[in-house]
Formats: sequence, C-alpha cells, structure tokens
Amino acid sequence: MPQFSMTKSQLEASAAIGLTLLAFFLLPFGRAVNAPLALLATWGVVLLIRHGAELWQRPSIRAMLIFVLCLWLPQFWALLHAADPARAWGSALYYPCYALAGVPLLWLALRYEVEAMLLKGLLAIAVFWSLDALLQWIAGRDLLGYPYDGIRLQGIFYPKYSIGIVLAHLLPLLLAASYRLQRRSPIWNLMLLPVVATIVLSGTRTAMILMVLTFVLYSGWLVSRRLLSWRWVTAGAAALVICIAAVLAASPQTRQRFVEVQELGQMNIEAVNRATSLRGSVWLAALTIAKEHLTTGIGVRGYRKLIQEEGLADIDFAHPHFFALDVLVSTGIFGLLAYLVAYLYFLARLYRYITTPKGFAGWLTSALAFLPINAHWSIYASYTLALVWPLTTLGVLLILRNQEAPVTDP
Repeated sequence: MPQFSMTKSQLEASAAIGLTLLAFFLLPFGRAVNAPLALLATWGVVLLIRHGAELWQRPSIRAMLIFVLCLWLPQFWALLHAADPARAWGSALYYPCYALAGVPLLWLALRYEVEAMLLKGLLAIAVFWSLDALLQWIAGRDLLGYPYDGIRLQGIFYPKYSIGIVLAHLLPLLLAASYRLQRRSPIWNLMLLPVVATIVLSGTRTAMILMVLTFVLYSGWLVSRRLLSWRWVTAGAAALVICIAAVLAASPQTRQRFVEVQELGQMNIEAVNRATSLRGSVWLAALTIAKEHLTTGIGVRGYRKLIQEEGLADIDFAHPHFFALDVLVSTGIFGLLAYLVAYLYFLARLYRYITTPKGFAGWLTSALAFLPINAHWSIYASYTLALVWPLTTLGVLLILRNQEAPVTDP
C-alpha cells in the first residue's frame, strides 16, 4: 500500500488553510467566525514570541504589522475622551487579534505552497454562496430555507444584506483563482458569472463600485504587462455588461437603486440621502463631531451614544459608514493621519514585489479591504475585522513568495 507522509510544516500549513477557509465559510453565521480566528490568533501570538525577529525582517509582513499598529495604538490615545469608555476599551483590547490570526499562514507560506488550495477553496465557497443566493431569488427560498424579501438578495447571509459586499471584497482573489484554472480551460471563467449576478442583485452600491474597480484595475494591469490582449478585455467587458444588464432587466428593485444614484448630481442633502441609503445625514453628523473632538476623537464605538445624547442626527446609525471618517471621529486627526500614511506605505511596499497576476490580485485585495472611502461597515466592528484582516493576510501571502525564497524544513 502507498504510504503518505507529511512534514510538520505541511501538517501545520494544512491546519492553517483549513481554519482560514472555515473562518470564511462561517462569515454568514455571525460570531461563529470568531472560533477559528481565535485559534489562529493564539497560534500567531506563539509564533511572534518565538520568531518575532524573523517575521519582522520580512518586508511585506513588517509593513502589515506597522499598519496594524497605526490603526491600533491611536485607539488608546482616544480613550482620554471616550464617549463610551467600556466599548472603547473592549475594542482596543481585541483589535489586533484579527490581524494576528493571519500570522500562521504568513509564516508557513515561506515553507509550504499554500495559495493554490486557499484560492480554490475561496472560489468554491463564493460560488456556493452565489448559487444558493440565486436559488433564493428564483425559487423564493435558498437551501437553508431563508426567504427572498423581494427587495435585495441576502442568500445564506439572511437576514443581513452582507453577501454583496463580502463577495465584492473576495473578487480579486476569485479572479486570481480563475486565472490559474483557465490554463486548463477558459470555461473556468464562467464560474464568476453567478458571483457577479449575486453582487448586483444584492443591491449594495458599495459592492458594485468595488466590483467595477476590481475588474478595471485587474484587467488593466494584465494588459499593461501584456498578459492579456485587448480582444479578451473587450470580450470580458461585454460579457460583464450583458450579465449586469440581464440582472437589472429581471430585477426592478435593483434597477431602482441604480436610478437613485443619479440623484447625487442634485447636490442637496435629501438627494444624497436617497442615493446613499440615508448616509448623507450620518456623514454630516460625523463631521460635526469630528470638528468638536479633532485632537483625540471620541473613542472607538462612541458615535451612536454621542449623536443620541446631542441630537445630531435623526437616524440611529451605529457608525459613520465611511472608513476615513470613522477613524477621524474615533481617534482624531492624528489617528486619521496614521491610518492614511500607514495604508499608503503598506500598499507602496507591497507593490514593489508584484511580479505575477496573483501578486497583483493580492495587492488589490489589500487595497480594497481598507480603502478609506469604503462606506459599508465600521472599520472597527468585529465583523468587519473578521473579513478585512484575513483578506489582507491573503493579499500579503500572494506577494510574499514572490519576494523571498521559501524556507526549507530541516
């Protein structure tokens, strides 16, 4: 009988891959995602204690850790005038754990090829979510019995409208996966069509913006490196437009959300509110708070309490729904500057090592995960962190092996 043996690093890599894919698979189920991430974070702490110096010497990992610190440390400065001290302290204490959950993968990626299995696993998860959501749209219920509300597609994420934004953030990695698979057959590219349809039917305008940015930037990079001809770009763009047009024709509710975006041109608060799902008033309230607490901010997760106490907005939103504005309100001008400078440094550092399409997909994943104009969730919310930091880790991972020679097990 054939014997199968794996080195310790290979076993550890399999465990890290499995826990990471499990975390992504559990995203629709709320706090369940924290279980595999907690195991990975504990493992990450152990690795930092044992091998912190070596990890710090890796340029991309160092840039990521600096980025983590620049988003984390200002939270303690903001505690001086926190509007909700209990929640601010809680957020400050658990914030780095989500980033540390990626350390095992980055460490093991230097010893074992992990990206192929990760990309295929993520593509399988995304396609499953998308087909399940489309079943909900067509039949009225998905595989778990979740109903379609007749307005926006929710799929397995029911009752939350999260599926579109999660798929949009995953899209660069899905493109990298399909690019690898298309070497066997171009038919693999069709796997992305249900994902695109689900993003559009989700009705989340931020998700659609991220989707368009991803396709434009990824195809543009491939063309610039002569890895893709304009003929294929044109064919792909035509297929994308046809897919979106077909979805809009079949869904009047989604089509209406597109029409509302045009009202931004009227430049008044009522039109902005209609075009942005009432975010205009929320942004104005956040700017008012930021002006009054410019130096230290109001602490993380203090926005809702302050607008309620001061009556700054009629809409009870928990956060400003704008990453850069969220950082400004929460940690003041110094926190915002730390975020923006570290974000640009992080991306610039990673970009130096891009040599392959999967490397650019990784860079794009990291760029979109923390894009300052993201207007969906709070940059400090635990659910957001459970998505953006694992994504950022994968983004770094796809570049890591391009810049440094793998380490061989003794």
